[in-house]
Amino acid sequence: MRRLALVILPFAAFALLCPAPVVGQAKKPDPKTIAALPPYKGPKKRIAVMNMEVPSNNDERFREFAEIFKSVSGVSTPSDVGKRLTEMLTTALDSTGRFVLLERAAIGDIRGEMAIGEELGNEKTAVKKGNVLGAQMLIRAAVTEFTASKKARGGGISLGNLRLGGADNEAAVVLDIRFIDPNTSQVLYTAKAEGSSKATAVAAGITIGGVGLGGGQAERQPIERATRNAIEKAVLLVIEKMDPLPWEARIAKVNEDGTLVLNRGLNDGLKIGDVLRVYKPGETIKDPETDEVLGRDEDVLVGEATVNWVSDRLARATFSGSGAPGANYVLKLFVK
Repeated sequence: MRRLALVILPFAAFALLCPAPVVGQAKKPDPKTIAALPPYKGPKKRIAVMNMEVPSNNDERFREFAEIFKSVSGVSTPSDVGKRLTEMLTTALDSTGRFVLLERAAIGDIRGEMAIGEELGNEKTAVKKGNVLGAQMLIRAAVTEFTASKKARGGGISLGNLRLGGADNEAAVVLDIRFIDPNTSQVLYTAKAEGSSKATAVAAGITIGGVGLGGGQAERQPIERATRNAIEKAVLLVIEKMDPLPWEARIAKVNEDGTLVLNRGLNDGLKIGDVLRVYKPGETIKDPETDEVLGRDEDVLVGEATVNWVSDRLARATFSGSGAPGANYVLKLFVK
């Protein structure tokens, strides 16, 4: 027995001095993570993130979710949690450098500012309706599943005054994501992003004269890491769904010399030398019964435009092709 204790004691001392590693932390970048994405410097597609939905306090399943988030993020109500998650998703999308993020979560504030400008401002200072940019896709996410559990693991060892044991703390969050066409309000795609986190703590303790000396380390709130993991997967899904869609611009003006002025610029990732396809836009088609906009008929390719000057919000390009493109013609760039 004394020999066995001599073998175990060094391991106990090591556990006391060295925090246990957290299971699931990768040493090398995962190619499926945001951090491992290749650098992107191309045109940015415009998307809008809607407020994330979180079930109300009346739903017993999510009261714990709100309480946990209150402790780690300083929020409490489902509405506050939803705003915080929306901010996290927006920030994560922006960090990829692939998108222009348009404000939709606070659209009520923007409308209020417009109303104040119309009533109390003047024509030069008022926020104008035409200045609100349109999104190519609306992203709406909702927390639909949540689990959090903490359990002690069996298999502990007790040798006289020496105790070895541990506990697992697991969490999982599932986000349902909808991709909505802003022109028709049609849900184009749906997807699920699931994040999980498992923290394992190994502890060693020694009792001497009735006084316990504990060791080890445990992560109390893996739910935040599980949430961030779910949001990261949501970002990867947005990139995947947006990849097949072409980047689009419009001709704002055709100069007398035939050069084209575009309604996109540096802020949208456009740069000198970019070559865009120019299309005559198809006719807007409405449902004859409901007058609902169903979409646009097929665009007709008429040539190409090469960007030779660019500012923050505008660009100029030379055209080559058949016919003469007019204002509001569509320019497309197929990028990933």
